[in-house]
Amino acid sequence: ISLVFGVLYWRLPDTFAAVQTKLGLIFILLFYWNYSSYVEALQVELEERARYQGEVRGHAYSSVSYLLSAVLIRLGFETIFTLIFYTVPYWMANLSSSVT
Repeated sequence: ISLVFGVLYWRLPDTFAAVQTKLGLIFILLFYWNYSSYVEALQVELEERARYQGEVRGHAYSSVSYLLSAVLIRLGFETIFTLIFYTVPYWMANLSSSVT
């Protein structure tokens, strides 16, 4: 998806008129990432519920340790995926340049 956004906004010029287009790209990227994160979190939680309940009932983990480990693992993956998702269109759409 980030490649698609990068191609659609390929090498925006460094003019003041392009600022609105660049802000539009940033808004779309933020909206897409937030919406997809909510949908993914809902799907994961529905799938994890049975596993969580089984492991807590079997006294394999306490609730706190299971939650803490799940959050830390997810936080690591989300950080990596977020960096990759935003880095691609950042360079492809020329967002690194300044307005002259």
